[in-house]
Amino acid sequence: MKLLVTADLHYNLKQFDWLLRQVAEVDAMVLAGDFLDIGSYVSVDVQSQVVEKYLSRLVRETRVLASSGNHDVDQPEEGAPYAAAWMQDLRDSGIEVDGDTVTLQDVTVSICPWTLHPDQQEAALAKLRQANANRQGTWIWVHHGPPEPTPLSWTGKVHFGSPELQGWIEELKPDLVFCGHVHQAPFQAEGAWQARVGPALAFNAGYEMSSTPPHLWVDLENRTVRWCSSEGAETVVY
Repeated sequence: MKLLVTADLHYNLKQFDWLLRQVAEVDAMVLAGDFLDIGSYVSVDVQSQVVEKYLSRLVRETRVLASSGNHDVDQPEEGAPYAAAWMQDLRDSGIEVDGDTVTLQDVTVSICPWTLHPDQQEAALAKLRQANANRQGTWIWVHHGPPEPTPLSWTGKVHFGSPELQGWIEELKPDLVFCGHVHQAPFQAEGAWQARVGPALAFNAGYEMSSTPPHLWVDLENRTVRWCSSEGAETVVY
C-alpha cells in the first residue's frame, strides 16, 4: 500500500491542484490538518466550501483521511471546546475524518482531532484506546500537532507541539504518526522531518508556500518513507 502524506495546505489552491494530479500514484492520501487559513482575506466559510469541493474530487479517485488543525476549527470562547463541524460533514462524501479509525488492507489508521480542551483530549485518548483493542497490522495515527518536545515540534526558538501526544504514544505504541503544525521544524538545525518517539516513528513534512507542498511518499510494503521538499529528498526505512 502506498500513501501520500502532507499537512498545512493553508488554502493554497495550487497545492490542492497538485494533490489532484497525484491520485493515480497512491492508494490513500493522509492530510494532517490546516486546510484553511484564518489569516486569509477569504472568509473561512468560503474557504471551507472550496476545500470541500477539492476533497470530494480527491475521494472519487482514492481514499482520503483528514484530521483537523488549529486553522480548521471554530474559534471558541476561552475555555470552550474546539470543533471543526464542516469537516464532520465530509463523511457524506466518503472521507474519513476526526474520530474515525479505519482498516485499509492490513493497516489501521486512527484520525485525531485538534484538541487543546481537556475534555476533548480525554475523549480522543478513549477512542485511541478503543482502536488499540481492535488494531490490525501497522497502526498509523494522524494528529495535526507533533509530539512535544521532539525535533518535530522545534520552531528554531521554542517547542510548539502537543505534549499530551507523547504520553499517548508511549502508552499505546502506534507504529507511525503523521503530523504537521510546526512549519519550520524540518528546516531548522535542531529540527527534523522524522524522529523516533518512544516505539513510534513520527513525521512532520513542514510547510512551504510553493505550488508543491512538502510531502511524504509512504510505501508500507517496503517500509520506506520518502520526504520531498525544496531542500531535496530523503528516505528512511522503518
